[in-house]
Amino acid sequence: MINFTKNNLLNFAYKQELGQISKKTLTKNTQISILEKLGYEYNKKSDIIFECYDISHISGNFTVASRSVIVNGKSDTSKYKKYKLKTIAE
Repeated sequence: MINFTKNNLLNFAYKQELGQISKKTLTKNTQISILEKLGYEYNKKSDIIFECYDISHISGNFTVASRSVIVNGKSDTSKYKKYKLKTIAE
């Protein structure tokens, strides 16, 4: 029971932290804060780039994926990409 409560508390804290981050605008300081909370070191000379991937399918078939890219807090649509995924049997 104690482990269950501890896990619920950790999940709640994690969701609260994500909620606070999602309400902020993606300023340079906010992005650096996100990187630090995720355990990454930030090199001040380079751009901050986030790549987000989404994979979807219909009942296990027709699997597709997409990539969106955020560079220094702004969407970079030129780096967006769509993928059609196939199994080895296909």
